[in-house]
Amino acid sequence: MHAEWPFLFLQKEFNMRITFKDDEEEGCACHCGEYRQNIRGYFETEHEDGSVDRKTKKLTSGISLEEHTFHEDGNSLDGSEYGHRSHPPKKNSKSEPDDLFLPDQATGCHYKGNDMPSMGTGIVPGEANEVRRAIFLEFEGRPGRYLHGSRCKNGNAIVLAYLARAG
Repeated sequence: MHAEWPFLFLQKEFNMRITFKDDEEEGCACHCGEYRQNIRGYFETEHEDGSVDRKTKKLTSGISLEEHTFHEDGNSLDGSEYGHRSHPPKKNSKSEPDDLFLPDQATGCHYKGNDMPSMGTGIVPGEANEVRRAIFLEFEGRPGRYLHGSRCKNGNAIVLAYLARAG
């Protein structure tokens, strides 16, 4: 995703949908499947004097966005990473449950998530001397078996369907 102010706020959201297979005879267990989303890139602001500020974007505790290195994506809070069964479902911008497993978080075979990257509060620049804002973000998302220990000792996460599509 790349955008520049004043056209920065196109807010291209994208949806993630995964269906995991649950078949004891084949050794497949839905509760072993999770989703991971990694991100790299930058947010920057250019000023009238030609200086450019790269904004620090905290992803999770102790981890910030880097231009060339992928890190697991989150919204700056511990437990905010996408697709973890151990995290409670989040609410999207419309206050609807999102980033969750259905019919329940612990054993559901269907994952539903949504992300809407943006910078700032709207079209109006945050400072009088700003002449440009830019976002450049690359995402990689993938389903897989991420849970370890007794819960998934004999189960595999087999993906039946995976969709990540810009809205």
